[in-house]
Amino acid sequence: MAVDKIKNLTEFDNHHEVLTFNDGDLHAFVAIHSKCDNQPSFGATRFWHYDSPEEALQEALRLSRTMSFKCSMADLPYGGAKAVIMSNGVDTPEKRKDVFKKYAKKIDELGGIFVTGSDVGVNKDDLNIMCSTSQYIIGGEVPAGYFTALGVFYAIEVVLEEIFGTHNFSDKSFAIQGLGKTGLELLKLLYERGAKIYVSDINSTLVDKTKNKYPNIIVEDSENIHKLDVDIFCPCALSHAINNISINEINCRGVAGAANSQLQNDSIGLELHRKGIIYAPDYISNSGGFISVVDEYQYGVHSTDRIINKLSNIKKNLKNIFLQSKQEDLPVSQLANQKATEKLCKIKVPENVYC
Repeated sequence: MAVDKIKNLTEFDNHHEVLTFNDGDLHAFVAIHSKCDNQPSFGATRFWHYDSPEEALQEALRLSRTMSFKCSMADLPYGGAKAVIMSNGVDTPEKRKDVFKKYAKKIDELGGIFVTGSDVGVNKDDLNIMCSTSQYIIGGEVPAGYFTALGVFYAIEVVLEEIFGTHNFSDKSFAIQGLGKTGLELLKLLYERGAKIYVSDINSTLVDKTKNKYPNIIVEDSENIHKLDVDIFCPCALSHAINNISINEINCRGVAGAANSQLQNDSIGLELHRKGIIYAPDYISNSGGFISVVDEYQYGVHSTDRIINKLSNIKKNLKNIFLQSKQEDLPVSQLANQKATEKLCKIKVPENVYC
């Protein structure tokens, strides 16, 4: 894609580097939003169907910015990045293996400027192929989904304290949108504490299995899960759960979930503030999985104690931002973006690179 066209995209945010991989059935983008000193930029790889290469690139650009904010708010000395592989046409197991092997070779050839792992659409077999092909793949040995959910759980505690003055779960209601790796882990944490839980997922088989395992949950249609009158709405599926349409339909007291880029645009954050809905910015609340794989990268093997200690940043950051939001009557999302930008570490380079 031409450099001028990339720069004209709304999601472009002075990205450090944008890479395009086209090799047979492999069509992928790696967007490196920021660099920090001589350290690599981190961001998981997503495997998904996109209507066009431009749509795939837009997602990579948007999510890479989120990763930069996630790094800065977690006080991790790395840049933020994101990769997406278009699943279009990858319709056989053989093609899939070939695509992930080619992709991992491309990542290896970058020499460590980008370190990646698994995101939506990437399964354990895909990750194993990537790990066996490149030394710059992480997350194979750490339960990142659990730590992501644990971080969101901590965020929910802070949100509940902000709304009710307590984080008692037994008399609170939650709507979990999406039952993937993180949604299921969050469900388990809430279920164990006697919360009233509504769930939805586009995968009906997964919903049935989840209902059998957790019989007290209430299944809701995916189209309506965000409309429920609950205490906390938990977006744990894809981006833009709260958009120009759903913002007029949500009926909750607070929002805290594991999905990335939950707000479609900045105006949504302002509207949440106007409605009095407490929002835990996604790149703060869902940073636990990222913190866990970085721990594995830094030490060779992850430590649960180290990770949980680092997760304390989630509560601290949210409490500070919620307090500032009340004092200044400004949206939480706006204040969080300002704080993340202030902390962001970028190398000054002569010019951006596009390949």
